[in-house]
Parts: sequence; structure tokens; C-alpha cells
Amino acid sequence: MMIFSLQKDQKTSNLKLLDGSGYYVGGQDHAEKIVQRFSTRFMLIQIGG
Repeated sequence: MMIFSLQKDQKTSNLKLLDGSGYYVGGQDHAEKIVQRFSTRFMLIQIGG
């Protein structure tokens, strides 16, 4: 199972997607695509704000 986290950028208020190691994966659009594609294969953890 893969774990991703969504964090809100403090400066731009845009959401960014990070993988379990904290590496930047993509922005909000990318996050939504990943959720739709892999929704049965990984967990999305919402943090930050």
C-alpha cells in the first residue's frame, strides 16, 4: 500500500501531493488524478492546513 499526503502551501494556498517519504509528487490536479486511478490501492492522508 502506498501512502500519500496532501499539504497546503502556506504562501500560495495550493495543495501539493507528497509521497510517504515527503518528496513532492504533484499539485492538486495531479492528486485528484492519482486518487481516481489508484483509489483501491493506496491511502490518502490529509495533513497540514
